[in-house]
Amino acid sequence: MGFNEYLCRLNVGFMIEEVNKIEHYIETQALPQIIVRGEQLARIIDNFGQPTIELNTQRATFRIMGTYFYTVTIENFLDEPQSKCTCPYDKEGLCKHQVAALLYLKDYLKKNSHKIMVPPLQRSRDHRLLEKS
Repeated sequence: MGFNEYLCRLNVGFMIEEVNKIEHYIETQALPQIIVRGEQLARIIDNFGQPTIELNTQRATFRIMGTYFYTVTIENFLDEPQSKCTCPYDKEGLCKHQVAALLYLKDYLKKNSHKIMVPPLQRSRDHRLLEKS
């Protein structure tokens, strides 16, 4: 295996872990019926304009249509995701707009894992783990 292929495999493995963090955040912070509504909304998110996803600062911004256009901001999405929305949802947990944006971001990270570099500390830790197996 060449070095570039090795780095690509590390990146894919790293992104699987990060995608799992987003899934866990959704599952633990949103009500089941809100997840279903968010999944429906995620399918049409491209209709609302291209989201801004900044990998270097771990910040993503989405404009999502509900009754009005709402802005969803997701921060720290490669570590411990946090999100907020400008909609008036006042119940516990994430709103459907946040769920939709998080699902879109999760798919984006899966599809673009080859563009995302594994941080050096993570890479060296994974390398040691691979050598032991």
